[in-house]
Amino acid sequence: MARIEPFEKYISNHEDWFEKNHFVYASELQTIKMLLYKNKKDIEIGARTGG
Repeated sequence: MARIEPFEKYISNHEDWFEKNHFVYASELQTIKMLLYKNKKDIEIGARTGG
């Protein structure tokens, strides 16, 4: 199995999660923003499919 095949195979499931759980996602983003501003450090996490 190619390394990207699981992402291609389950792209709709992944995208659906963000649509169905937008409050969870927004809460996680807010938490990360608070921690980053508090500690004055930057971080980048690539988790979206871009689709």
